[in-house]
Amino acid sequence: LPDNFHDFFTEITGSGPTAEILAHCRRELMHGVWAKIFDGDFMEAYEHGIVLECQDGISRRFFPRVFTYSADYPEKVLLACIRNLGKCPCPRCTITKDKITGLGTKNDMNARIKLERTDHPTYQRHVDDARNWVYQEGNGVKSAGVERMLEPESLVPTKNTFSERFSKFGFNFYKMLVPDFLHEVELGVFKSLFSHLIRILISHGESAVQTLNAR
Repeated sequence: LPDNFHDFFTEITGSGPTAEILAHCRRELMHGVWAKIFDGDFMEAYEHGIVLECQDGISRRFFPRVFTYSADYPEKVLLACIRNLGKCPCPRCTITKDKITGLGTKNDMNARIKLERTDHPTYQRHVDDARNWVYQEGNGVKSAGVERMLEPESLVPTKNTFSERFSKFGFNFYKMLVPDFLHEVELGVFKSLFSHLIRILISHGESAVQTLNAR
């Protein structure tokens, strides 16, 4: 959000934006940017292709596609239009927090398949209804009516641009949010865990760190 957003909001409403408002506006901004990228020309090429002359002099028709989106968890939350570490924190399924401890078990795998998130008309209708509740009725983004519709699956009242543009082609935008080795392992949680383990070895003293390096 721009630096002057707080001043703008305060001037319009008479009070500063809450954390819920800021989060909502950040989501709206991100999907507004993607809407600009996926403009009419892009969608024309997506549906009908675009003819380009290749290096060998032959003209070929290309169809741009979105296969995967590499992102860390906070960005996946924005892209999936779900709540950060909400009741159902996963961008790929609706497993609840209290079931996360079953990670890696057979029941967990079955639940991931059964509770897979999909971009279906019911989801789109709930978001539309919630937005009407906010923008037409003047209720808050986390008011009782909005929460009743969206909270069970940790959804938010933001129209997903990927859904708006590609759902008619059978594209389920949740599936593009694949595991990312760089963000989730090398630069993510495992890096923090490994750094902590190194500190434990250092505090242990002697040659513990050297032994680990040798391994």
